[in-house]
Amino acid sequence: MRKSPARKRFVVMLLLAVVLSSVPAYCQKPQKPAPQREVKDTTPAPAATISIGPYYALVIGNNNYRYLGKLETARNDATEMAKLLQKRYGFATPKLLLDATRDDIFTALTEYRRTLPGNSNLLIYYAGHGYHDRDTDEAYWLPVDAQSDNPDHWISANDITTNIRAIPSKHVLIISDSCYSGVLTRGADVAINPLERDAYLTKMLKSKSRNLMSSGGDEPVADSGAAGHSVFANAILKSLGEMEDEQFTAADLFQRFIKRRVAGRSDQVPQYSFIRNSGDEFGDFVFSRGRKEVVVVPDTGNRGVGSSGASITSGTLQPPVSLKAEANKESLPTLLSETQGSAPQDSDATSVRTVLDHYAEAVASGDLEKVKAVRQVRGNEEKKMIESLKDTKEKGFALRNCLAPEITGDNARVNCDVLLTRSKDTSPGHVTFFLKRIYGQWFILSSN
Repeated sequence: MRKSPARKRFVVMLLLAVVLSSVPAYCQKPQKPAPQREVKDTTPAPAATISIGPYYALVIGNNNYRYLGKLETARNDATEMAKLLQKRYGFATPKLLLDATRDDIFTALTEYRRTLPGNSNLLIYYAGHGYHDRDTDEAYWLPVDAQSDNPDHWISANDITTNIRAIPSKHVLIISDSCYSGVLTRGADVAINPLERDAYLTKMLKSKSRNLMSSGGDEPVADSGAAGHSVFANAILKSLGEMEDEQFTAADLFQRFIKRRVAGRSDQVPQYSFIRNSGDEFGDFVFSRGRKEVVVVPDTGNRGVGSSGASITSGTLQPPVSLKAEANKESLPTLLSETQGSAPQDSDATSVRTVLDHYAEAVASGDLEKVKAVRQVRGNEEKKMIESLKDTKEKGFALRNCLAPEITGDNARVNCDVLLTRSKDTSPGHVTFFLKRIYGQWFILSSN
């Protein structure tokens, strides 16, 4: 049998080692060299995991208002929610506030700011009265000591945002079951469609999140529904109780179950959104039963645009379907002519505008990872992008006067003005963004 070059090299190196050793070669007991081939470590690498931090919940249910009309189901909704979170999803004993005053709520939030660890997950559930002041365009939660003609005890959307921005938790999810609760997001709706179960769970866990699930938009919501609960609370309790997946995002839960269950039984249209100016970094709240870690399959190089290169099925990450050919198509006419199934145009338009908002915020902050979350950045573009981000962080960056998106199937095109907000030259430039919907989410493929 012929010796391979690798074997010859091995033998030469072995002889050199013996000759150069401090012990004379002739003093050592001759050893018959074992047959050698290319040496490989066949020990399987340990599976990489992402740990999920502890879960906490602040659950508020207000029925017995001192100066406003009493409610019927809020206390019961909150009580059952606290039980379900602890029993089925392993939350630490929730802090349950029934008929809470403004001071009660702020005391609890202040305590969380001081005590929660940075890897924790905090869910805040509120059931009670809400109010939208159209003169100031501000939304409020109304504690039990709130008065209709005196805002001193109201809790504004800004109060909520300020507090959750200061809470150190990695993920914060607010579930708000009150009138006009959708206004708390300041119109920042995110149309997420994770029905295909490729929900980028790894990315969601790694990235900080501040999200709101609300019972309706800018509209009144029902206090009564089924089984002693509001329509919205009943949908959440039922969905969380029936969900079979071991690990899933709040957006997944909302799109697959809650939205249809609520809208199908009432005039309410529930919302799921990130919260502006709250410290959100494109992540999401992940519910988990049992295991508190996620097994990560190594990236095979076929990364989806802005994704972690992995998808989740029944709690275990699987290698993704290759998106390289999908995302790297250079022919614009071909790209825009594709007509795969699409969601309603108004929802798509909102989602496209939200992606552009995220992109503008990411560019203005000079954060490459945030840019990659919403825009394709190929390997050969990364160096240029880093230099460009240094410049925009110094000079400021904003998108203005974006026209209505031109949407064809799973493709979109948007024209915007670009401003360097801290530059002496304030004349706007113009840019056209080309986006594609991949796995239910819109991403920026390119711009010119």
